[in-house]
Amino acid sequence: MPKVKIDNAREGMVTSKNVNNMDDMLLIPSGCELSARHLKLLRTWGVAEIEVEAGEEPDESQNPMAQLPPEEVAELHASLTSIFIRYDESFPIHKEVFRLALLRKIRQRLNAKTHATNS
Repeated sequence: MPKVKIDNAREGMVTSKNVNNMDDMLLIPSGCELSARHLKLLRTWGVAEIEVEAGEEPDESQNPMAQLPPEEVAELHASLTSIFIRYDESFPIHKEVFRLALLRKIRQRLNAKTHATNS
């Protein structure tokens, strides 16, 4: 079953496995159709990704990283690397914080482009 990052999970997707927190407490059972409340719960508990039923993968056009040219994403990645001095990709928390920071930079760039186009 495909794994989906929480940022890409959408209402209506169906979980293919139980979703537990770090303490192995059940948050959402297998076969549950996700609602906005479920997605908020998962973010609150810091769940990074879930497994969903096949065919439930999100549309890549909704992914902000897919909306920028690879050169611009690489530029933003490099600018963040200089800020994250002790960044170690082997630590999951470092990797996730870096990913979220990169995602934020990408969204800011997309918003700036949108505002420049509308002006």
